[in-house]
Order: sequence, then C-alpha cells, then structure tokens
Amino acid sequence: MIIYKTRWFNRWARKQGLDNYSLCTAVREMAEGLYEALKKLAIELLSLTSEALEIARQDNEFIEVDCNAEEEISDS
Repeated sequence: MIIYKTRWFNRWARKQGLDNYSLCTAVREMAEGLYEALKKLAIELLSLTSEALEIARQDNEFIEVDCNAEEEISDS
C-alpha cells in the first residue's frame, strides 16, 4: 500500500511527534476496519448522562476541547 501525505500534514505531524511508522500503522488499521472499535466508543460516550459527563470531567477523564483554537494558531 502506498501512503501519501501533504506538505502541510507533514509539518503538522512533525510538530506533533507523529512519525511515519505510527502514521502507517494507523492507516493500516483503518484499512483493516479496526476503527470500528472507535465507533463503539462513540456510541457509549454519546449515551452518557449530563451527570456522568460532569463526574468524568471532574475526574479529568474528559478534557474539554477549545473550539476557538484558531485564535491560538500562529502563522509560523
């Protein structure tokens, strides 16, 4: 299997510490359908009550995503 990445993705991956081996492993897993386990996790997480979500957040099991992240992105 040949895997390509864009120049932009390559820069991002380097900054994140994502090496080619890890990228290839992830692509192979997706190609083999192993991402199904993530669908099951999503179903489970979406079924949590507000109270359960709050408890998980307080226990640092969940970390809130800042959707205004573009304000923090630099042009470098």
